Amino acid sequence: MELESNYSKRIEILYGHKRDKFEDIILSNCISQPHIFKIEKRTDLTHLEIFTIDPENSNDADDGFSFFYKNNKLYLAIHIADPTHFIPLHSQLWKNIETRITTKYPSNRDSISLLPNELENLCSLKTNKYQEKKLAISIIWLIETNTMLPSQPEIFFSEITVQKTNSFTYNNACPSKFSLCLQISKAIKQKRLAESNSLVISDTTSVINYIDSKPTLVQDSLNSTLFKEMISEFAILTNGLIANILSEGIFRECDAKTLENVNLKEIIKNGIQAKYTNNKNSHDLIGLDKYCHFTSPIRRLPDCICHYLLKSLLLNLPKPFTNQQLQILSKKCLDEIKKDKKIGHLDNKFRLFQYIYLLLNQNQNVEIQFYITKNTGLFVNTIINKINNHTVHISYSLKIKNDKIRNQKIITEDNVYKIKINTIDFLKENDELPELDLFLSKLIK
Repeated sequence: MELESNYSKRIEILYGHKRDKFEDIILSNCISQPHIFKIEKRTDLTHLEIFTIDPENSNDADDGFSFFYKNNKLYLAIHIADPTHFIPLHSQLWKNIETRITTKYPSNRDSISLLPNELENLCSLKTNKYQEKKLAISIIWLIETNTMLPSQPEIFFSEITVQKTNSFTYNNACPSKFSLCLQISKAIKQKRLAESNSLVISDTTSVINYIDSKPTLVQDSLNSTLFKEMISEFAILTNGLIANILSEGIFRECDAKTLENVNLKEIIKNGIQAKYTNNKNSHDLIGLDKYCHFTSPIRRLPDCICHYLLKSLLLNLPKPFTNQQLQILSKKCLDEIKKDKKIGHLDNKFRLFQYIYLLLNQNQNVEIQFYITKNTGLFVNTIINKINNHTVHISYSLKIKNDKIRNQKIITEDNVYKIKINTIDFLKENDELPELDLFLSKLIK
C-alpha cells in the first residue's frame, strides 16, 4: 500500500484531473444536436463480419477490420470509429476535447479518457449496451492475390456491427483464422520497407502485468507480437492513405535521414522524435512521404481533426479550421504528446524500479544491463535496457557532484555494461541505484 500511495503522490497526479461525471453529463447534452459534420446518410455495411483486436482489458475499440470475397475478388476493409458525428465543432464538448488532447493511461489505474464515458461507449466499435450498430469511416481495398498488396481504396461513411464473439485480444486471436490478413500485413510491411530503404525496428520489450497490484515483467507472446504488428501495419496503411488525400491538416513528421542504422539505440542517441506539424513532411522511421494520425479518434485530438478535414474534403463542406488554427492546434498536440511521453517514462521507470524493489525483498538476484548515451558534464545519462533476462527501457541519470571530474570524457561508443544490483533507494524523491552510481563514478574517474 505504501508503494501505491507513493505512486499516487509522485506519478498519478502528473496525469491531471480525472473526468467529472456531472460535468460530462452537461458536455454530452450536445451529442444529439444536428451539425454539418453529422452524416446521416451512410453506407450499410452491417452484412460484413467485422473483427477487433485490442490489448488485454481494453474496454473500447477505435478500429476494426474485415476481409471478404466478392465476385471472386479479395477485399480488406478497415473501419474507424466516427466520434465527430456526435461532436459539434465549437461546442463546449469540443473545447473540452481540445483541452485534454489525449487519453491518459496511468499504470494500474483507470484511464482518463479524452471523451466523456457515454460518448466513448457510443463511438467504440465494440458492441455494448449503448447500441449494437456503430458509425464508422470505412476504407475498403481490393487485394491483388498474386502479391497480397492492397489497391483501389474506396472510402465510405458507414454503419457497421461488431458481434461480441468477434472482439479479440492480441493473445487470444487465432493465426489460422486471420491467415489472409497476416499475409496482407506482411506484404504491406515488406513493400513499405523496401521502398523506403528503412530497417525494421524490432520491439521485443517485456511488458508489465499486475498480479494483486504488484508489477511483474512478462515477455510478449509470439501470438501477441504477431497481431500487434498486423494491426500496426493496417493503421500505417490507413494513416498514410488519409495523409495523401488531405491537402491540409495535422501531420506527423520525423527526420531520420542522417541515421545510418535505424535502431532504438541510435534513435535515442541522436534525439530522433516524431512530431506533429501542419506541414506535409516525411516520416522517415515509418518510411512514408506523408503521414497523419487518423485511426484513434476516441483517444487523440489530432485524429478527430483529420476526421473533420476528410469530411469537409469529400463532402464539399466548409473548411472546419483555418491554417492559423491548424498551426496552433498542431503545436498544442506536439506539446501535449511530449508531456505525455515524459510522464509515461516516469511511470514506466517507477514500475520497473518497483519490480526491482520487490525482487530484492524476495532475496532474488537482480542484474541490469545498460549503455551510456551522453555525458553533459553535470549528468551522465544512461539507458538501462535489461533487467535480468527481460528487455526494458529506463532512462537513468547520475548527477556529477565532484567539480574536478565534471569535464572528464567518458567512452560512449557502443559499450554495454552489466552489474548486479543489491540495493535500491526506491522511496526517495529521486530513485537511486547506489551500485550503478558507484560504477559510473569510477568510470568517469
